[in-house]
Amino acid sequence: MPILSYYEGTKLKFAFEGLDPQCAEGRGESPISCGMHIHQGTSCDEPAGDLFVGEGVDNPWLDVFYTATPDGRASGLASIVTGLSTEDVIGRVFAIHDYAGTAIACSIIGEMPAIAHATGFVPYAGYTGNLTTANGGAYPITSDGTNTKFTFDVVGADPMCKDGPAEGVAVSCGLHLHVGTTCEEIAGGLYFAGETNPWLTVSYATQGGDACTAESVVSEPASCYLTGEFETVATGLSAEDILGKVFILHDIQGTPYACATVAPDLGRAPLSASGFVPYFNYDTAAEGALAVSGMVSPVITQAIGVTNSEVMLKGMPAQSFSYGLTGVDPTCADGPTDAPNSCGIHMHAGTSCETEGLGHYFSPAAGADPWVDVVYTATAEGTATGTVTGVATGFPAAELIGHAVVIHDRTGARVACALLTEGVPTVCPEGCQPATAMTRRNLLFSTMPTCPVGCEPVM
Repeated sequence: MPILSYYEGTKLKFAFEGLDPQCAEGRGESPISCGMHIHQGTSCDEPAGDLFVGEGVDNPWLDVFYTATPDGRASGLASIVTGLSTEDVIGRVFAIHDYAGTAIACSIIGEMPAIAHATGFVPYAGYTGNLTTANGGAYPITSDGTNTKFTFDVVGADPMCKDGPAEGVAVSCGLHLHVGTTCEEIAGGLYFAGETNPWLTVSYATQGGDACTAESVVSEPASCYLTGEFETVATGLSAEDILGKVFILHDIQGTPYACATVAPDLGRAPLSASGFVPYFNYDTAAEGALAVSGMVSPVITQAIGVTNSEVMLKGMPAQSFSYGLTGVDPTCADGPTDAPNSCGIHMHAGTSCETEGLGHYFSPAAGADPWVDVVYTATAEGTATGTVTGVATGFPAAELIGHAVVIHDRTGARVACALLTEGVPTVCPEGCQPATAMTRRNLLFSTMPTCPVGCEPVM
């Protein structure tokens, strides 16, 4: 069960069986009836102790509970303001309660397994065929020293593989890890530890039906796609072993045609963008010019299911984020217009706020631009707070770091920019905002209203 704690909140994604079916009828009189909570305890062999919250935070756990099905199942997502970090909750007890409030199950919160990804396919070194539009990738990839597990979503796959691999052809329609470490050279053999090669039975069958043809895969890559999962490829490799290796797609003849490098994924660590500056060509001297400040944080990456060109891709990386901004366009209180990017808050392909931010940032595997309808909600005073969920960019968090977050006004013009970084910024009190690199030195000698280290007064 994934548990993510960032600077003020804890998110749970849960799926349970064997629960109290009476919890299908709602909660009982006990304040912890049908509850699921993090406790202060660190062992399931002794009482778990009180519910666990950060200092100065009102106890949020009494409102956290599951609703079971008649056969005792429950699943869902929960977001709780706990004041706890990931480090705080590791090693603590997670307890499940029945209808009467009695603790019936216990587990110790541990670190999630290391997650990797192989996304952003490029043509294999020396490949000259027509399968050059492959994109998407394998995400997440985990390897525990015994088995390698991965989910894959790819567009631009070989249409000749619709019926699966060709009989008697080695690595036909295969998707495998290789010993190579670059997509610019020959990848070498299949990568595994031990005497038995587990990759020889790992293959795909291209999806897309009659719409997937040799012509369509060039003009419309999403017409020929792959989606699925391999849970037990007995590679004998650890998470560290697979990092830096190449992930290869093979065509019906076994010829490698697409390549991506396995990289660590930072999806478990939130990202953030703060210290907004005017967009590089925005006229700050114009009458009514905007001066945006605040933060977009935390930016959390999760794998979701999305429909893309009538294709269901399971495990598409998507971003959810909260924002708290001042100085945005107050006319966005009336909502966006029909103008492109009106009142938008978007991630862009650019990696600098001093030059052109380029277009919206998303993988070709995502299909249609997921940022088109992402807007902020403003007040008449030019403030904006809110949460955006499930923007299916197709990119893991690791591929977002350093990219620009751009704020648009109601005309769609780009007015402010900040870059995504790892972690979350300092949480600043009212009247203060995260300091930019340019102002942090000045703050040490400032005689303006006092803000904590790392914050500056809102001007």
